[in-house]
Amino acid sequence: MNVETYKTLISNFAKLDQNQVGLSEKLYEFLDENYETYLNATPEQSAEVRSLISGNRPFENSLFDYVVKRVVNQLGTTGKVEWLLRGLVAVSMENSGIDYRDTLTELAELHFLAEEKEINPIPYFKSVANISSHDKPRGGSVPMSEMMGNSYYAALLRERKNRKKSFWDRE
Repeated sequence: MNVETYKTLISNFAKLDQNQVGLSEKLYEFLDENYETYLNATPEQSAEVRSLISGNRPFENSLFDYVVKRVVNQLGTTGKVEWLLRGLVAVSMENSGIDYRDTLTELAELHFLAEEKEINPIPYFKSVANISSHDKPRGGSVPMSEMMGNSYYAALLRERKNRKKSFWDRE
């Protein structure tokens, strides 16, 4: 899929009522199938995609839910690099729009699961960091490119390694 089509479809998803029955599954399938479009975008193109999402809290929540409800489960089950990349793309797109603490938790969980599945996550984090925002996000003070590329989530990663369950599982 070309980036222009991708941007149009993201814009269309972002305009929809995120509580619409069945929309989450359609969005998740779209993200599953088209994450490489964002990965292969130029930094300018990925910035344009993020601008379509920025400030749309319901859509940002949908991206967060995609990581927490789908990607984490699939990465933990399959151990496939594609799921790590899908999660990192969604985090990059959401760009700490909700709250940087949620972003740090997502990044720590993705890093932990990748290591657990014997994937070295560092090159993937750095690769997606390169196309992520270099600007201060709405929901925090550290640009996504630095947060993702420089292990700002290290303290949470240490905590996650000491837990038996993910951050979102109740103990």
